[in-house]
Amino acid sequence: MNSPLDIDTDPALISGSNPNRRSTENGTHVIQPEAFPQALAAVHEEPINILVVDDEPKNLTVLETVLDNPGYRLVRAASADEALLALVAEEFALLILDIQMPGMNGFELAEMIKQRKKTAQVPIIFLTAFYNQDQDMLAGYGTGAVDYLHKPVNASVLRSKVAVFAELHKKNREYEVVNRALLTEVTERRRAQDQLRELNETLEQRVTERTEALLRTSAALNESLERYRSLFNGSLDAIISLDTTGRFLAANPAMLRLSGRPLAELKNLSLQELCPPDQQERMKKAFPAAFDPHGITIETILITASGEPRDVFISGAPMMMGDKVVGVSCIARDVTERNRAEAEVKNALAVAEQASRAKSDFLSSMSHELRTPLNAILGFAQLLMTGSPSPSPVQISRINEIVKAGWYLLELIDEILDLAAIEAGKLSVSREPVMLSEVMLECQTMIEPEAQKDDIRINFLPVDDSWVINADRTRVKQTLLNLLSNSIKYNRKQGTVEVKCTGTPERIRISVKDSGVGLSEENQARLFQPFNRLGQETGGQQGTGIGLVVTKQLIEMMGGSIGVESALGVGSEFWIDLPRYAIPYVDSAPQRAAENNALPGGDSLHQSPSQDQEREAGHILLYVEDNPANLTLVEQMIESCQNICMMNARDGNQGIALARTHLPDVILMDINLPDISGFEVMEKLREDAATADIPIIALSAHALPGDIAKGHEAGFFRYLTKPIKADEFMDALTEALKFSETSQSDDKPTRMKNSTQRQVNASQ
Repeated sequence: MNSPLDIDTDPALISGSNPNRRSTENGTHVIQPEAFPQALAAVHEEPINILVVDDEPKNLTVLETVLDNPGYRLVRAASADEALLALVAEEFALLILDIQMPGMNGFELAEMIKQRKKTAQVPIIFLTAFYNQDQDMLAGYGTGAVDYLHKPVNASVLRSKVAVFAELHKKNREYEVVNRALLTEVTERRRAQDQLRELNETLEQRVTERTEALLRTSAALNESLERYRSLFNGSLDAIISLDTTGRFLAANPAMLRLSGRPLAELKNLSLQELCPPDQQERMKKAFPAAFDPHGITIETILITASGEPRDVFISGAPMMMGDKVVGVSCIARDVTERNRAEAEVKNALAVAEQASRAKSDFLSSMSHELRTPLNAILGFAQLLMTGSPSPSPVQISRINEIVKAGWYLLELIDEILDLAAIEAGKLSVSREPVMLSEVMLECQTMIEPEAQKDDIRINFLPVDDSWVINADRTRVKQTLLNLLSNSIKYNRKQGTVEVKCTGTPERIRISVKDSGVGLSEENQARLFQPFNRLGQETGGQQGTGIGLVVTKQLIEMMGGSIGVESALGVGSEFWIDLPRYAIPYVDSAPQRAAENNALPGGDSLHQSPSQDQEREAGHILLYVEDNPANLTLVEQMIESCQNICMMNARDGNQGIALARTHLPDVILMDINLPDISGFEVMEKLREDAATADIPIIALSAHALPGDIAKGHEAGFFRYLTKPIKADEFMDALTEALKFSETSQSDDKPTRMKNSTQRQVNASQ
């Protein structure tokens, strides 16, 4: 705000055409006595200029509506540049300034305004919705602002504050008029007393300078006092002053509302006494830290006059008088509702986690319940295919349809459960170095029979043996097999499929290109939508419409990406990009192949027992299973192996008793048993030295990745999922028998003797 002694604000009074105005010898404008009432009237009649700065036009409109007053003239500025131009062109009584603006923000604009002599004293009120922290408020006051209001602003509060500054501006202009009248009188008196001018010149100059200084000081003090009062009374946070013992000296209205006590009562208390008993000692110990120049922040509880506890965050700093600390100034913010909301969020997260766990348990249970009947369907269908007498061609065709439908239903179950597990956040990937050539070879071996069956020529281009990707081996095979299966399924007769790999230092791309009918742009856009088969629902190929959805999400979970390039009538090329693994990788495939090819004693399970003449008895296989269909299925699978004798137990405890009595070579273990789980059975057998080394193969319908990982961690020799795949089951059984032969030192007669002794001991 300009000083009343160095500015002319009324053009009508200072224009050259005004006969009542003239200049003194030193150039100071004066007002003739007869023009004094007119000048005062002009001060009251002329509207007060107020500059409103905000980059949002609707905010400017709102402010104009709120401050609609015949005594105000509102000037709009939509940016800092417009505001600076307006300040150069006109004089303003008040500046209402938004902080968050493009280009130059409110704080920067305020600093520029305060650096210019003409505008340095213009009062500034910050009005913002973004800066709410204490340090932001202090930053605003540090730029010279007189007030700091938050949006949405209280219209009554804003009007009252603007009215104060408008009235102050008018008073200053009145001071200008009065001062100029005074100068006029002094000038006339000096003219009347020319003979005394030289004697009084120095004295009058000093009086004038002193008067100007006092007026400036008075204006500055009034402005500072008004600013402090506005901040103190209008703050939404509690502002308090404490003496060095912690007793109240002053408190603003927000503190009175928070505590529910009048100021007179607060002055008889200390801040510590407002805390509950269990917090008072903590506050007492923390209070001395407030005298440190860095101040203190602490969260505590204040008890209101009605006995209600309120969570309060307090920041305090020392009050100085010269070099002496005379007390502590604090800002206290009521955070009760915030803490309550945070607690509600934590509770909601806990409920969500519980629901997620319940969903995971449901998926596992659903997988088990669906796989159990499928195990019987597919198992007995396979047995019918290889049974004696051989089925007729018609029967073979029907059995093939059963097997085909069964495996399709299993694929549908797996994909739906995978998708549900991904959406629930329960499906995880284990990223590790994976030899790309090894995975491609496995996929080629698995997919070529399907390609030959459909008369599709598939070509795997050579892969660099040094290429290693950082991915989950199982999930990479799953995604590649899905793309390869689709390239065969949706190809044309005698079509082709080309698989190639290209690489950069950071990533490796695997492309699967087919000669099918291709995809339109519309279908490409809908390609990764769940259950959308893109018009193939009525075609001859079975499908779920979710395989590519699962593939895409698995690839992205491994840090990769998937895409497609396709043209109608030409074909499609699907590609996946996976991150490259930089650390050298040692291939263990040769060693694994050598181990897998070795059979116990060089024999095959399908060979007759006569090839092992040294054995007095065949292998003993114990199957712990409560489902008769599963028992019958396994029994028929191994009936061609005449050197294997199978016994079964219908619950866990019976299985433990039979294992201890007969010491079987291998144990097949269901997980869901009527009494105790398969995990508990295995734990008890491991505790017994006689059964601790028997290999146990899990046969379970719990087929989620987490279930399989849990089985491996528990120590099962193998974890096979239902429906049982005959080849996979027989391979696992071969390995288990080999392990049993090499790990046990007793021969078969000795083991049978131990079994007989156990039976005698049990009968006694």
